[in-house]
Amino acid sequence: YPINDLRAPVASGTYPTAGMVIVPASMNSIASLAGGLSGNLLLRSADVCLKERRPLVLVPRETPLHSIHLENMLTLSRMGAVVVPPEPRGSATSWISWWPGSLWPWVWTGRCPKTCNIRAQRPSPNLSMAELQGAEKQRYVADLFSRISSRYDLMNDLMTLGMHRRWKKQTAALAAQGLSGPAIDVSSGTGDLALELARRPEVDHAVGLDLLPGMVARAEAKVMGRGMSNSVSMMTGDALSLPFADDSFACATAGFSLRNMPDVSKALSEMVRVVRPSGRVAILELSPMGPGLRSVLFRPVFHGLVPLIGRLVTRDPSAYTYLPQSVDHFLAADRLADMLSGLGLSDVGYRRLGFCTVGVHWGVKQGR
Repeated sequence: YPINDLRAPVASGTYPTAGMVIVPASMNSIASLAGGLSGNLLLRSADVCLKERRPLVLVPRETPLHSIHLENMLTLSRMGAVVVPPEPRGSATSWISWWPGSLWPWVWTGRCPKTCNIRAQRPSPNLSMAELQGAEKQRYVADLFSRISSRYDLMNDLMTLGMHRRWKKQTAALAAQGLSGPAIDVSSGTGDLALELARRPEVDHAVGLDLLPGMVARAEAKVMGRGMSNSVSMMTGDALSLPFADDSFACATAGFSLRNMPDVSKALSEMVRVVRPSGRVAILELSPMGPGLRSVLFRPVFHGLVPLIGRLVTRDPSAYTYLPQSVDHFLAADRLADMLSGLGLSDVGYRRLGFCTVGVHWGVKQGR
């Protein structure tokens, strides 16, 4: 077959496939592949992937109830295939989830990589969401926060025991210190940080900008309820394309939002652009935890308790599973500081808060 002939069978060896996923894969199919038998087009295609070292992913359909099933899976794993256990059926309250056969995914993924050097892992759709970039990430994050906007403030209070309010107050004070003029809070959410900026004597007016109309509506209600309409303006807008001229603000802040940006560097560049020379950019953000005692103590809370609370409060199981994973994939504090320096800011520094789980970064825009 010609190389561009889309009618060519995949297993002919002339059609350049990037890889193959078989969902579901029966134990009979796995046994045939492991034994080098290819009695149909599906198995021939998979056999070509194995021989040509193309990616091959197999999701078994049945629970392996015999040692020969596990041996076949091990053989394919050694040949380069990725065997991914499916999520066990049932829920935590269902008797079937406690059936011993449903425990095999944990045994497989927990033991095989250590004893047999097998490239196997459990699927994690939320992990892939945390690694999204560009417009795809923007759509995902926008949909996620639209779903949880009604419980957003409550969850922040529960997750931080109310400490996020003090951190935002400190960030506003740091951003406005020694300056005079208007301020902007980018991706402001429900407006807490914008309100804190407006309370600073150095700030004559604060603008809170967010992509989601639902968040902006809640922020506006909060502003009205506190009688601060003359000092705070909330608006919808894109952090990657701020609708303001260069050098418009004395300072710019972003609180717990930078890691959700589809393009972190672009978002920071826009903040720097709209800040006046000698103005300040301040970032309040969660920081990934490195190995050590602190990680041992806080990681189970952040990755276990927080998603559980989120599930109970927001009734959205994915939203607060994404949160800790987005932190894991975000920049370490020193790397974020380097990025600020690379954008031309001077006097760059950061301070750790909340048992070193949160960081406040700042930098000053150089004069022209």
